[in-house]
Amino acid sequence: MLKYIFFILFTFLLIPWGSAQSQNIEVVASMGADITVGQYHISSTVGEASIQSLRKSNYVLTQGFQQPDISISTLVKELKNPAKVHLYPNPAQIDLYVESDSELIRYLDVYDALGKFLFRQKIHSSIARLHVQPLQEGQYYMKISGYNVKRHPQWVSFIVLR
Repeated sequence: MLKYIFFILFTFLLIPWGSAQSQNIEVVASMGADITVGQYHISSTVGEASIQSLRKSNYVLTQGFQQPDISISTLVKELKNPAKVHLYPNPAQIDLYVESDSELIRYLDVYDALGKFLFRQKIHSSIARLHVQPLQEGQYYMKISGYNVKRHPQWVSFIVLR
């Protein structure tokens, strides 16, 4: 009996206020046309066959591909004054020099191409020498951390050749 009561409540109380997905139709293209004649709406883009949308009151029937209104946001803050870092020579064979224009380097963390942490070199200078001769040939990533806690560490890549 309780099942029937919930079914009736759901059917008559919740469904009328529920709504399906609602999207604004928008053609995203560098060139094309958008034509409305009476109740018919036709959109076309270069490199794509004509797209026909038939509208009747609140219903839209679309033949083809339409892009909904899309809004993308990100939580990543852009750095205002990133430190200028120079690597040389890149590719390296024996030593790789790291130079920072704006702050002292605190740590150099080296990772392989798969992101595995290899080693950390502690520095207290604006110029550092990283001995890369023991590393195998390939691409590596380095996280450069400074003493200024307001700045984020910088990531750079370098190549070791033999």
